[in-house]
Amino acid sequence: MVRSRRCTADCAFSTTMTEADSSRLPLTGSVTVKVLIPNYLAGALIGKGGEELNIIRKQTGGIIKLSQNKAYYPGTDERVVLIKGRPDSAFALLKLVHSKIRTRKAPPIINGRPFNEIRLQQMKLIIANSTAGKIIGTGGEIIKMIQTEHNVKLFITNVDNPKEKRIQNERICTVKGDELSVNKCMIDLVERIASDEMADLDTNIDYPKCEDSDIIFG
Repeated sequence: MVRSRRCTADCAFSTTMTEADSSRLPLTGSVTVKVLIPNYLAGALIGKGGEELNIIRKQTGGIIKLSQNKAYYPGTDERVVLIKGRPDSAFALLKLVHSKIRTRKAPPIINGRPFNEIRLQQMKLIIANSTAGKIIGTGGEIIKMIQTEHNVKLFITNVDNPKEKRIQNERICTVKGDELSVNKCMIDLVERIASDEMADLDTNIDYPKCEDSDIIFG
């Protein structure tokens, strides 16, 4: 006899965790990372009356917060998600956000601009400068290795470019590839964030508003 099972949002979330093996991540310590998401995804992430966020917090044991409506990260037209928790919990939260980016239908026009579907293949993490150094490596050696190992493209904003140096001590790290490859790469990135004793990423998610003309990472 086969028993039927009602699959709620939290059940659906737990079944997706088998796709990328995060068992190597530490079960102690704390990781702080921020993620950029298109504004249209906010409702799917929050849920009615915050229901989805509550489910996510219970499932992972991590902290997840979202910036206010139209409170965008400087230089972008995207909102900020703060993620904090044990490395394994942080990855679980990142993976869920990634899944929503991949699966939620995007409107054709966002903030008066045509939506670029390449965005559906990307995760945009905000990391500390010191962590960026650990990901890039001397002469770009480590970032090349990560890209090859996980079959992804990694882009990190350049602190030497005055247009890109928008927030002190923060860099945008964009991971592009298929869903499984990006998830595997994020395990690697979370591990490097967790090992960065110099990282002091600010937990602030409310940034000064910028004009449309300031958007350079759309």
